[in-house]
Amino acid sequence: MVRAAGNHAKVLVDIGHHYQAQNVEQIIAWLLSKDRLGGFHLNDRSYADDDLTLASVNPYRLFRIFHDPLESFRQSGYLDRISQRRAARNKTSVSTYA
Repeated sequence: MVRAAGNHAKVLVDIGHHYQAQNVEQIIAWLLSKDRLGGFHLNDRSYADDDLTLASVNPYRLFRIFHDPLESFRQSGYLDRISQRRAARNKTSVSTYA
């Protein structure tokens, strides 16, 4: 479906709304490999659409979910580019007010 929507379309992964035995971590890794991960709706669930606080049921799952995106960002240099932009913005804002 996302391919039919065009090249700029991305997928929002809802952490708390999926089949009970679904491997969300694998879906996230697959979406990253296809450059289709758009974001997350962060909540948790036990049996149904509970909308529980994130990581309240299985805290380690949160680590597993975010490990692949962070590693992908690290390898691509995305985190370095964000740090450089922040440093440039902070440098500009400091000199503006000085």
